[in-house]
Amino acid sequence: MEKFKTEKPVISSGVAKKFVEKSCDTSQRFWVQKWLENLVQSNSYPPQICGKDAFSSLHKFLSPEDCQKVLEKIRSEFPN
Repeated sequence: MEKFKTEKPVISSGVAKKFVEKSCDTSQRFWVQKWLENLVQSNSYPPQICGKDAFSSLHKFLSPEDCQKVLEKIRSEFPN
């Protein structure tokens, strides 16, 4: 019988914590990753923003004002 490989989020717990300012378990890291994927697809942002170095890529590709808006939005929508 073939074994299933467990899927791991691309976003590390440290990166997820930078986005939501809270420690994140695996399911919360998946939530952050999906939220960022939706952000990238909805706004035609570079795909690096939902990759391994998402937090630094966000600051690299967006203006400081846009970064602040994104961080405020993800933090307000993050499930407690």
